[in-house]
Amino acid sequence: ESFVLEQIGQLLLQAGRYSLAATALQRALNSSRAPSLLILLARTNIQDNDLPAAVQNYMQVVEDYSNEAPTNAVKRDCLEQLVALSTKLKRNTEVAKFQSMLKKLPP
Repeated sequence: ESFVLEQIGQLLLQAGRYSLAATALQRALNSSRAPSLLILLARTNIQDNDLPAAVQNYMQVVEDYSNEAPTNAVKRDCLEQLVALSTKLKRNTEVAKFQSMLKKLPP
């Protein structure tokens, strides 16, 4: 079920139906907590201009999966997105926190 909902979410995202895409992806997350779903939902949130929700979803990837998948490259991408989003939201404390986390990741 989560695979089908993820595919529907991707199609809706491509069609510019961001709110519907977010709903489908959130439903997919009910049965799977895959980091890829959270990242796709965060990207959908950005397109829907829901930046706080995007921050929350990227944070889940970085924090919930800190000792397992995703790879450091995926974590780096999420942290870079978090720095950019926190800068837009003028959350300077969070910007510094995410920049620090980025520096601690192995190259």
